[in-house]
Amino acid sequence: MLNHHSLWSLDGLTREDVRSVIDSAQALKRAAQREGVPGLLRGKHLALLSDDHSAPAATAFQRAATELGAQVAHVRATDPGQPDRRDPRDTAGLLGQLYDAIECEGLSDQQVLQLDLNAGIPVYNGIGGLDHPTRVLADLMTLEEFTGQPLEQLALHFAGELHSPAGRALAKVAAEVGFELEPATTEHPPSIAGAGQQAAVAEVAHAVAVCSPGEGGRLPLRLLMAGGGSAQAMSHAQLANQRRVLQALLVATVA
Repeated sequence: MLNHHSLWSLDGLTREDVRSVIDSAQALKRAAQREGVPGLLRGKHLALLSDDHSAPAATAFQRAATELGAQVAHVRATDPGQPDRRDPRDTAGLLGQLYDAIECEGLSDQQVLQLDLNAGIPVYNGIGGLDHPTRVLADLMTLEEFTGQPLEQLALHFAGELHSPAGRALAKVAAEVGFELEPATTEHPPSIAGAGQQAAVAEVAHAVAVCSPGEGGRLPLRLLMAGGGSAQAMSHAQLANQRRVLQALLVATVA
């Protein structure tokens, strides 16, 4: 099993961890297409700690967990109307007795750390959000599907600033897994302007893919070219893969 601390950033994930998560997500995707998502978290009770349980990140977490058979309880992060005078350690201890894991949406890093120190169960730092660092694994899963090559044989050209959050996430995984990551140019790979069209991918021993960062340089990536797939097809697959990777991460740390 993965240590949940490994999911707070990408720093704690090894090459084997990345491969295991993507393989697990692919297995979940195949199962969902055949007979449905297996109930790997049946009997588990997860707390969704948030002040807005209708937010996209919160609903993404709930959907992913409940599809796996888990029960998700909505818990407010703050008590409206008056200051919260409870000792945070007592709150963390109580949540740790009631639930098998806690997802924190909209909490500060310090609040998440305080919960983690005293809950005694896995605590996630907004893992349901599209801009969470681990979501880059879903983007790589999509690129691997469309190029038909393993990540180690991927040459990924990034049409964005490598010092942006998305660029740093890619650079971290590239260094760990061993695929090439380069700034995109107009000459190499083929024109990004035509990235929505089908394009050849073979270049020497590598599969070529092009992506750019999302709004503000953040995740999720915009996948522009990989294999014979159009940007629209990749975007559709990316959405499905985001949920499967989230489920794979939950299974790896809770089941």
